[in-house]
Amino acid sequence: MQTVGEAWNSVPADPDPFRRIFDCLKVTARCLQGWGSRTTGNISSQLSVARELIFRLDMAQDYRTLSPSEGWLRRRLKHAYLILASLERSIARQRFRFGWLKEGDTNSAFFKIHAAHRTTKNRILQLRVEDSVVFDEEYLSQDAYEHFCSILGSSPPPSGAQSIRLEAMDARRFYLHELDRPFTEAEIWDAVKQLPTCKAPGPDGYTSEFLRACWPIIKSDICAAFDKLFSMNGRGFHNLNEALLILLPKTADASSLTDFRPISLIHIVAKLFAKVLSLRLAPRMGEIVSANQSAFIAERCTHDNFLLVQQTARLLHNLKASRLVLKLDIAKAFDTVSWPFLMESQAHLGFGRRWREWVSILTSSSTSCVLINGSPGPPIDYARGLRQGDSLSPMLFAIVIDTLNPSCSTP
Repeated sequence: MQTVGEAWNSVPADPDPFRRIFDCLKVTARCLQGWGSRTTGNISSQLSVARELIFRLDMAQDYRTLSPSEGWLRRRLKHAYLILASLERSIARQRFRFGWLKEGDTNSAFFKIHAAHRTTKNRILQLRVEDSVVFDEEYLSQDAYEHFCSILGSSPPPSGAQSIRLEAMDARRFYLHELDRPFTEAEIWDAVKQLPTCKAPGPDGYTSEFLRACWPIIKSDICAAFDKLFSMNGRGFHNLNEALLILLPKTADASSLTDFRPISLIHIVAKLFAKVLSLRLAPRMGEIVSANQSAFIAERCTHDNFLLVQQTARLLHNLKASRLVLKLDIAKAFDTVSWPFLMESQAHLGFGRRWREWVSILTSSSTSCVLINGSPGPPIDYARGLRQGDSLSPMLFAIVIDTLNPSCSTP
């Protein structure tokens, strides 16, 4: 905490809170790395040295009485060994990240084995691009960049869904202007406490644990950034809205980029901003999104859709009437959301101008780098789509899908 406080306060004052937070995070990360090297360094090596010294002192104690200085050294070594072992276990558990396994259910060796297995499983050694197979990591990164840039970095022509008459499809309208209220420190702190723990960091290297532990030091700058966002001024927010795009294989034999699921590791400030907005929107989602949608809505279960389809098919079979059941699978649904239609659907449902501007800042200032085997590629400037990795994107996606669903306006 002392290192964080000194590093954070060493950055000169800046009238732009976005630029100040960006500089503070960068300086603090550098100072924390130095502090970690000085205080702990190589944990495995220190554990081995401490274990060997304790063993030799225990062997000596079997033949003679230890001197006061040797007894003091033995106690200090045992104390340091317990601290280093706890730290090593915490680091291993962070790399392990099994949400269903409680603390104390297994040991550090199991954490390390599983983390190493996951790293090996997610490593991309080759990709099939059209009719050829690419092995070199430089070409892997370039092909991944071109693939996702063609999807996320290109906007479709203004046609199709953007020409839909929403008033004719859905006559609902909600009073949602309370979502535009000013941000408070208590609201931001509540969002910090509700951010998930033990998650992979974004390009800044910070997780939600840093926000919780260092909140007294950083809260004034974070609140200043939210005040600027409230004034609908997103200039410079792109520095705090970067993300790393990791590729998780959908199948064991994933060979092409379409066989991978892209997940965004988002900058901690952008993730916090999205969390605050999602907590505001969550109480109204059950009212906005119709009952025939069960995904992304609290207290609704996706399995209800399967039961509904099953019961409907059984009813049609008993009626012995000719019917057609159509199942639509939206390919790359999150990646292909049109921003103009997203804004149009929100305006149609009654979202205020300030809310729509906040969503626009989050989407338009976002950039991502595809992470291939630990190496980030060139940045991709988004032109459409929603990132999978924050708590607001699923809600916005549910609103878009519900707007396109004609049955939502029927009783």
